[in-house]
Amino acid sequence: MTQTQSRWPNRDAVLVALYRISNASTLVMTSVEEIAIAANIAVDEAMPALEYLKDRDLVAFRAMGPMVALTPRGVDRAEDVMYPNVDTEGLTLVLTIDERGELEKTIQDIKKALETDKTLDRDTRASVDADLASLSAQLLSPKPSRQVVRVILHHLVALAENVAANVISAKLLGL
Repeated sequence: MTQTQSRWPNRDAVLVALYRISNASTLVMTSVEEIAIAANIAVDEAMPALEYLKDRDLVAFRAMGPMVALTPRGVDRAEDVMYPNVDTEGLTLVLTIDERGELEKTIQDIKKALETDKTLDRDTRASVDADLASLSAQLLSPKPSRQVVRVILHHLVALAENVAANVISAKLLGL
């Protein structure tokens, strides 16, 4: 068995351990020691696996010291590892309680920013309002879909990037 092959079980075990400890939340930070214990490996075996996962944007070191959190990609990869014979694209993977709270805060922050914003045209504003209504509807659902929320948030980011590009272009043309 090559060195690379022997690391894969550790990588997957570490990722799944973090997924279970955090209850699939990207907000929960966990110590390397706790992850190693849950993965049933030594800390010195967990660190290279975590570095590999970090390089692939599956985990993030979010605080000083060896504290680690899942990324959204890490959640998806862990679910693929845990359910290899299940089409997870067809499943409705629900938001955790922490994610619901963060989403609610994000919606409120966007609404507050929109109160004073004068840069959005009517169509863009209508699109943003519709996206916010869709996100709010997901929060009212007993099982809000992570996939639906992800698509809506990506759309909001695209809208924001377009608005920013238009503002910058207008400023440059005015120089």
